[in-house]
Amino acid sequence: MAVLDMIGTTVTVDGVVPDALRRSMRAVGVDPSDSELRSVRARSKREAIGDILARPGWDESSRAPAGSMAYDRFLQFLRRSLEEHLRPIDGAAEAIRHLSNGIGDLP
Repeated sequence: MAVLDMIGTTVTVDGVVPDALRRSMRAVGVDPSDSELRSVRARSKREAIGDILARPGWDESSRAPAGSMAYDRFLQFLRRSLEEHLRPIDGAAEAIRHLSNGIGDLP
């Protein structure tokens, strides 16, 4: 059995994830800076959205509903964008086929 990360390892998406995150945050009235988006890379997007909404100006009572809405929008934007932009990384399909044939006995 092999477990593989997808984005950046087997497929490329050319900025789709940060774009979907930015668009989802704008849907709830927040325009995150490039720096904010970089600071939440490689993290759970639900956590990332919560961290971005933790900026001054958001009270606790509005943060949870805005976070839930932003996460739902993120998933919608991401699905649509992946349908258009998802591409396999050169050599990934061949490597996966090789792995599916087994890697042999380990010493």
